[in-house]
Amino acid sequence: MQYEQAYAHLVEHNAFGWKCTNSFDRPVNMGWACRDQYKTASAYASYSNFNDPYSWSCYR
Repeated sequence: MQYEQAYAHLVEHNAFGWKCTNSFDRPVNMGWACRDQYKTASAYASYSNFNDPYSWSCYR
């Protein structure tokens, strides 16, 4: 499977305000991003402040 390159941009100033800029323009799946970063299915994402879009962290 070939993936299209995409970039995230902020459309709302909260934890779920990130969207991908590509032909699909979908919300960013932070859990998927963490699993991809750590290369393990047990990795997960969590935010510490709903009103802060930069408060996401990945854990494994």
